Amino acid sequence: MDNASYHRNEDVRLRMTELNIEPVYNVSYRYEFNSIERLWAMYKQHFRKVLLKKMLLDAEARGDFLG
Repeated sequence: MDNASYHRNEDVRLRMTELNIEPVYNVSYRYEFNSIERLWAMYKQHFRKVLLKKMLLDAEARGDFLG
């Protein structure tokens, strides 16, 4: 199970004990160990750079550029 508070709720623990279930919890979340997070970070960085450039070019074309 993940570490959501409702999975560690006293009622849930009691019910698992009644059913002879021993919970196994996931380790705490770590950004560094999740490769998809690094991929998303690179994608977002690229997207922001491209989007910002497009927004600036569009603003300049409309005459809204303040630079």
